[in-house]
Amino acid sequence: MAMHDMSRAKGFPCKECDMVCPSTPSLLEHMKAHYQQEETGRFECEQCGRIYKHAGSLAHHKKSHE
Repeated sequence: MAMHDMSRAKGFPCKECDMVCPSTPSLLEHMKAHYQQEETGRFECEQCGRIYKHAGSLAHHKKSHE
């Protein structure tokens, strides 16, 4: 099995955060949130509502929920 086939079997990972979506449409829908956040300059945690100014800060914060 090729490398890209193995990753697809696990889902479709977001390049902005650690989320893995089950399908391409769900990944595209998830990515909309990242783009909207960039436009507003507010990066909000989907789990607890905390808001950050930088995407990297939010990504680091999300690890605290694991």
